Amino acid sequence: MTNLSTFTEDELELIFEAPGAVADAAVYADGRPGPGRLFKQSAVGAKAFQWGLQDENEFLRAMSAQRLEKLRADAAAKRDEPKPDLPDPYDEDGNVRKRDAYPVDSAGKATTALELTGAALALLRERLPATDAAAYGAWLVQIATRVTDAGGTKKGVFGKRTATDAEQDFLGRLLVAVEG
Repeated sequence: MTNLSTFTEDELELIFEAPGAVADAAVYADGRPGPGRLFKQSAVGAKAFQWGLQDENEFLRAMSAQRLEKLRADAAAKRDEPKPDLPDPYDEDGNVRKRDAYPVDSAGKATTALELTGAALALLRERLPATDAAAYGAWLVQIATRVTDAGGTKKGVFGKRTATDAEQDFLGRLLVAVEG
């Protein structure tokens, strides 16, 4: 049985943070997506820990269960909190800001995801059996692949979805980070 209590809170946060960063980087690989694509890709990325619950690897199941439990507890605690201020959708002339007015740092998101992936995998390779670290790495690649596939921005032969050049670049860099 995988015992997550052997990890400190900071170590668990690193392990939990990498999947979200990978999904986020995959969503924004091509810059700011349109609302429909953003919704589809974000919805797919949000299911990452659900996939982990169904994985055959015991570590992924235990880790995913603990993370989902914490996310549910955090959501329940935040229900009564005041909502944060959102950016003003209007410019100084009263015109609606274009979505490009809120720039996205795609390269920064990718860098963060790759750094978190490398750090989490280094920790797992040091502390867990190789099969658990390999399963975690494969799961991160699966998350990124499913998110990019959900984008639907580029059609290949016979109308099949293919990753864009920027998405392929991120996926390739993620594979390098996972292989260590």
